Amino acid sequence: MTPEELTDALSENSMERLRWLVLREFSVLPSSRAARRMSDADCLRFACHMLLDRRAGAGAGEEYNPAFDPDRFIKLKEAGR
Repeated sequence: MTPEELTDALSENSMERLRWLVLREFSVLPSSRAARRMSDADCLRFACHMLLDRRAGAGAGEEYNPAFDPDRFIKLKEAGR
């Protein structure tokens, strides 16, 4: 299989792409035991929770950023005074 064929095959498999997004969000390798044991239903449930969390953050007037640490932000802000 050529790289182009692999890319095309993966782009057409929405469940595989969703699984990758969920695993990436939690820094889990697809080859790990936990990932191999995760069913499609688990993957969908986790993805729905991620979506609901993002919507809740956006609804509160904030943009969701999983790397943002509010405690560190406050400390850095106070140190800059």
